[in-house]
Amino acid sequence: MQTVSAAPSDMPLANPPDIFADPSIELQSQQSLQDGTLIGKKFSFGTELSNWAVLMIKDGHELEEFRGLDDPIFERKMATLTDMFVAKGIIIKTQPNYLLADLPRRKASDPRRKAATNVIRAMIKDLGKQLTFLMVFMSRPDERIYSGLKHLCDLYLDVHTICVNSDKILGESKSDLLQRFADVALRVNLKLGGIHDNLSHHSMTLLNQMPTMMVGITTSGPSNLNNAPSVAAVAASVDSFFAQYPASMRIQQWSGTAISGLREMIVERIENFLNISKVLPERLIVFRSNVSNNLLPYVIEEEIREVIQAFKKYRQGTYRPDLTFIICYTREPNESTQRSIREIYRAAPIASAKTVPVEPFYFSSEVPSAIQDTPQRKHYYAVHHEISFTVDQLGQLMDDVDGQLVRKSEEEGVGSPAFYAFRACHRGRCYLRDLYEEIKTGSGKLDSTAVMQKSTELWFGGVRGETLKNSMFYL
Repeated sequence: MQTVSAAPSDMPLANPPDIFADPSIELQSQQSLQDGTLIGKKFSFGTELSNWAVLMIKDGHELEEFRGLDDPIFERKMATLTDMFVAKGIIIKTQPNYLLADLPRRKASDPRRKAATNVIRAMIKDLGKQLTFLMVFMSRPDERIYSGLKHLCDLYLDVHTICVNSDKILGESKSDLLQRFADVALRVNLKLGGIHDNLSHHSMTLLNQMPTMMVGITTSGPSNLNNAPSVAAVAASVDSFFAQYPASMRIQQWSGTAISGLREMIVERIENFLNISKVLPERLIVFRSNVSNNLLPYVIEEEIREVIQAFKKYRQGTYRPDLTFIICYTREPNESTQRSIREIYRAAPIASAKTVPVEPFYFSSEVPSAIQDTPQRKHYYAVHHEISFTVDQLGQLMDDVDGQLVRKSEEEGVGSPAFYAFRACHRGRCYLRDLYEEIKTGSGKLDSTAVMQKSTELWFGGVRGETLKNSMFYL
């Protein structure tokens, strides 16, 4: 697969367009991600798995559930899963505890299934505070149970979770099952601090010329609900491997795409980088997705300024790393959007004492898709560019970065750092699910003040436990 850097009219670009090399992610097995599968590829660094448990949920769907913990089919599936963990390089230090939760059946008097969540809470709490990871076999997809479990484990119990659906596992072919369990192993490894693969030597050399932090920023909220809050997230790398992207999240008072609290979230991510790498980053490459046309002036002027203001917390206000700020699009923007980007860029106050391009950089790249036969093309506009990367170097870098993770997601076309931020937002929306349902049904008749009060209560201070707060818990 080849990637061509091509630009709409008036966008600066190397001439002639370069053909980027294929993404060259280096796994231990030296196999390529281009076949769209993770089976057989060993992680670069496998984490240790201990103090974990397996929870089987029965929810009244007898033909789509395991019969119980002693079901021979379940025992074989678990053996396949743990074999996959070991094959990928995860070290299983202790065997899991096994739990069975037979949930109270659905009732009209309990539409949000609080009784079911309470059963799960009681079972997990009995394991004590040493539990770090919970593997959940759900009966079949149920957003209320899923959201309730994430809300409970993320905010109250500080426990990593991964959910799979028993109805899918029971009906899958061997190859599909292996692919599913390989994906589970990938998420377990990332959640617990492992490294799934390395970037190419070329990209690692480029990025590690000096300490560099890659950052993803986005927002997500229900588009069809008036007065509903959204969630904003900032995910950022922590070291020279560019594999771990912990995230900060905030509730937004409106269901729009502008971000409040950005400065504080950037500071949190810099602090985490400093704690892990023992040095401040000298370069930040920021990827911002979910930017509507009417939000472009705010992003190009205000959000870039907020990022720069975050730097002043360090070195008595003299800390100023190089900053490149890139807007990501999953589809090629139309001519009106391109024109708006150029006009706003030219009119925006220069937020840098450094030399910056007179026009916004444009580049695009392609990586194999997990859900389509054809590669996905992504489009990027560098609307603030202080780092001395050429447009072709940026394109090659994004080919490699996007190739790190084969995804099955509606956000597949977004660059990896922004993709991680999107996943964090999606997790944050789980915490607010009860509020969204209340607004949708009109049962609460909440005004804007009551909405924010309710959302703050549900948010419960956010993810702040020592196990999860600086991890990729959101995958």
